[in-house]
Amino acid sequence: MSYWRELFFNQEKETPYICVTDPAEYGKDLYRSQWSFTNGIHSWTWEGQQGKETLAEVFSNAEEAELYINGQSQGRLQAEKQERKNYYSWICRYTPGTIEVITYKNHNEIGRDMIQTVKSGSLKIQIEPERLESDLKDSAYVILNIMLKDEAGTLDMSHDLSLKICVEGDGKLLAFGSANPCTEAGYDGNVCKMYHGRAQAILLKKVPGTVEVRVTSEGLPESSITV
Repeated sequence: MSYWRELFFNQEKETPYICVTDPAEYGKDLYRSQWSFTNGIHSWTWEGQQGKETLAEVFSNAEEAELYINGQSQGRLQAEKQERKNYYSWICRYTPGTIEVITYKNHNEIGRDMIQTVKSGSLKIQIEPERLESDLKDSAYVILNIMLKDEAGTLDMSHDLSLKICVEGDGKLLAFGSANPCTEAGYDGNVCKMYHGRAQAILLKKVPGTVEVRVTSEGLPESSITV
C-alpha cells in the first residue's frame, strides 16, 4: 500500500511491485479500513492452495503491464483502462514456481518484478546498518532483523514461526517482537512469533564489547551472530 502511495509523489519510479492475496482468503468479505484496499503481500508461497484462484496486484506508473506465471502470460493490460491510477490487477490461479510482471512505456520495457515460491527455509540474522547511539557514552543500541529465508535468499512470508532468543556477553536484550498489528504479546520477553517471516530484536551493547546472540525455532537449526 505504501509503495502505491509513493508512486503518486515520484512518477520517475519505474520498478513495479507485485502483491498477491492468500488464495485461502480470496473472495471472502474481509474487513478493510477506509485507508486501505488490499490485503495482498509480496509472496508466491501458499502451501496447500495449488490451483485455487487468487488476486495478483501490481503497483506501477507504466503505460502497460504484462503478468506471467511460470512463463505463461496472464494478459497485458493498459493503464488507461484501469479503475485506479498506477494500479493493475489479474485474477489467476496459484501454481508454485514464479510470478513476474514486466512493465512498458512507449512499448519499451522499463521495469520488472518477480517472486518465486520459497523452498525450505532457515533463520537468518542481519544487523541494521545504522547504529543508534544511546545516552550512555559506553553503550550503543543494536537492531537485529531475524528472517526466514531459503537458500536463494527469498523471504518466506507464509510461516510465522515461534522464536526464542538468547543474548550473552557485554549487552542485554531490550525488546523482541514483530510488526503484527493484532498481537497482544509484549516486547520485553525472550520469545515472540514472527509476522510474515520477520521479527526484530533490539539490544543495548557496551562499547567496546562483544555480544553473542542465538535464535532458535522448533524444527530448524539454530542461527547465531556475534556483535
